[in-house]
Amino acid sequence: MVERRVVVFETDSHEADERFIREYVVPKYERLTSIDGCTGLRFSRYAADPRKDHGEIHLVLFGDHDAVVERERDRWDEFVEDGLVREWRRTGLSWESWPDDQFEFMKRMQTLATEMAVVYYRNFDSHERPAPADAFPETDRRLGFWVAVHFLCNQMGYQSVQDEIDASFGSIRNRLRALQELRSEAVASERIEELRKRLDEVEAEL
Repeated sequence: MVERRVVVFETDSHEADERFIREYVVPKYERLTSIDGCTGLRFSRYAADPRKDHGEIHLVLFGDHDAVVERERDRWDEFVEDGLVREWRRTGLSWESWPDDQFEFMKRMQTLATEMAVVYYRNFDSHERPAPADAFPETDRRLGFWVAVHFLCNQMGYQSVQDEIDASFGSIRNRLRALQELRSEAVASERIEELRKRLDEVEAEL
C-alpha cells in the first residue's frame, strides 16, 4: 500500500485552479476522505509561482493512494476532456525523506489547513477573498484575513501575545526565503527593508 503520493493537476491559469477547487475538491472533500484507506488529504495551489506559465493544483493523498486514484481517475479524465485540466499525473512528496515525527507534524498541519480552507470556500465566493491585511483602507480599522489567524490562535488556546507574534514572524521568515527562491535575493532584501520601515512606524505609534 502506498502511504502518500501527490496527484498534480495542470491547468491554464489561476482562474482554472479556482474552478477546479470549487467544482471538485470542495464539494467532494468528504467523499474523497471517506474512501477506504485514505487517511488524509491536502491541496496546494501553484499558479502564483512566477517560474510557471500555467496553473497547477497538487492533491496530496495520504494512506492508500491507489484506492483513491482508482475511484476518481474517470472523473479526472473527464476534467481533461472538458478542458478544465490539461493533464494529471502522479509524483512524490518533496518532504518524503523527512524524519517520521516531522513528516507526521507536517501532515497534520496540512490536512488541518485543508479542512479550514474547505470551510472558507463554502462561506466565501471567489470575488469575496478577504484582503490579507487591510480590507478597509479608507478607515483606521486595519481588518483583513490576519484577523481570522488572530482568532484562531486565541481559540486554540495560545495564551501569550508573544506566541502569536512568534508565529507571525515564523511565517514572515519562511515567506522571505520563498521570495528569494522564487524571485531573487535583491527582491527579498527590498522587502526586508520595507518591513524595517513599517516596524519603525509601528514603534513610533506605540
